[in-house]
Amino acid sequence: MPRIEKKSGVFVVKGIPTITVNAKNCAVKVTGWDKPEVQYSLTQYTNSRSNAPVNLTETHTESSVNITIDHPDSRDRGPVWGESNNTRIEIFVPRKTNLKVTTGGELRVDGVSGNLELTGADEMINIRDSQGNLKITNGDGQVRIIGFNGEVDSQTGDGEVYLEGEFSRINGNAGDGSYILTVPDNPDAEIKANIEALTIENLRVPTALSEGHWRFGTGGPKYTFKVVDGGVTVRSSASLNQ
Repeated sequence: MPRIEKKSGVFVVKGIPTITVNAKNCAVKVTGWDKPEVQYSLTQYTNSRSNAPVNLTETHTESSVNITIDHPDSRDRGPVWGESNNTRIEIFVPRKTNLKVTTGGELRVDGVSGNLELTGADEMINIRDSQGNLKITNGDGQVRIIGFNGEVDSQTGDGEVYLEGEFSRINGNAGDGSYILTVPDNPDAEIKANIEALTIENLRVPTALSEGHWRFGTGGPKYTFKVVDGGVTVRSSASLNQ
């Protein structure tokens, strides 16, 4: 018979805390809120063939919280958020938080501002309405960065990376994966990429400054992409509503 194991905790923090989460076989969701507290809730669904509960360890100070989740069952493949027989943790943090998350499951971050260092594997990473300096690494899983304001450093294998927001700088690297950048109708930016041509959707063709170097409008923020077999698409935000 399936059963549910749960564990939760709450910590009061001061200033801009540093939150570190190491969750190898666990889906992670982090949400910013207007409280000087860090609150987590861990849920594990098990069946008769996998009865060992996960091990969760936590340490905290006034300015930091560290959470580590270890699954004793090595047969577990790192479940996806929403599947049966899975493990997931939901964490609420102050909106201004420096965040570091490493996980093999799906990762979602919503409404957090600060230095964000996110490392995944082959599942989806989804960042919404956040800002600051984002460093994101993923394997084959799709990455969606929506409503972000700030700098982005991205490393991906074969997954697609979707970027939509106000970016002061982008540095993207991919293997077979591709980057899809959504911009306003009349963007001002410069793009460098190690490809022959950009894919342009519903935008004016940019000015080619040199090989692998294009300028939209009057220029501005610099976006750099390096891909092995992938591509770079730049599309208008208006096209998403058509």
